[in-house]
Amino acid sequence: MSDQVKITETLAKLDKEITGGEPYVLGVPGNKRLTFEDFTSWSGERAQVAEDLINIATGVTDAPMDEFARKWLTAKDFETWKGLGLSFRQKATILKQASEHVLKDMSPGESAASSS
Repeated sequence: MSDQVKITETLAKLDKEITGGEPYVLGVPGNKRLTFEDFTSWSGERAQVAEDLINIATGVTDAPMDEFARKWLTAKDFETWKGLGLSFRQKATILKQASEHVLKDMSPGESAASSS
């Protein structure tokens, strides 16, 4: 038996295997679109925001829908979001579909943002 530990994976190899997901893009009136980025690939300071989004999307924690959208969308897209006058049901459906789209390739319990 060898005393050396065999390296199972390297970060360089892992990075080659991981591909960013496609954003969820919603067409809205006025020939505009809302783009919900794939937050699972965010790093650095944004990784904590990504972890918050994952926790909200998976029901671990709760947050008002507009706060969830504000954290996820760009400032410009969030202004569009606010101006749409969406109903509760519309907001809930959009955020659910966008979350499911982004999280579809993640294993249960996996947190892409827990690398800090």
